[in-house]
Amino acid sequence: MDRIMQVESLTDLMGSLTMDEEKIQLLQIDPRYSIHAYQFVMQALKFATIKHYGQKASQVDEQGNKTETTHVTGQQLCYASAEFAASEYGFLAYRVLKNWGIETTGDIGELVYNMIGQGHMQKSPSDSRADFDDVFDLREALEDQFSLKIEAE
Repeated sequence: MDRIMQVESLTDLMGSLTMDEEKIQLLQIDPRYSIHAYQFVMQALKFATIKHYGQKASQVDEQGNKTETTHVTGQQLCYASAEFAASEYGFLAYRVLKNWGIETTGDIGELVYNMIGQGHMQKSPSDSRADFDDVFDLREALEDQFSLKIEAE
């Protein structure tokens, strides 16, 4: 319980998150990851879905349900996560993710399966936690392979 109180106090200090029971449960299940890691993976999933299925994939009905069935594989989510992180955080992307507990593509899988276990995500029968293991070296992709593109005016 002390860990939860510490996280709530930090959240209150930051003022950008509201802690509810679902988020607290995720932190209790696997304290290796920050709540920011879970939020990042959800954003990366949306990014991956739009990337692979187009803008119409993100549409929802009045009840908040997706209007079209779409599925992103573990590998697709890993690549999209790296692309999304690089676009959001630039050269610091790996450091930001590492600060949240994400150091490998396997960590993305851990986060996904934690959320599946809590009903925040769904999986298909062919999906496996192992789909996320060693897809690529996340640090290398975000730091060593990083390049700036400067457009001349």
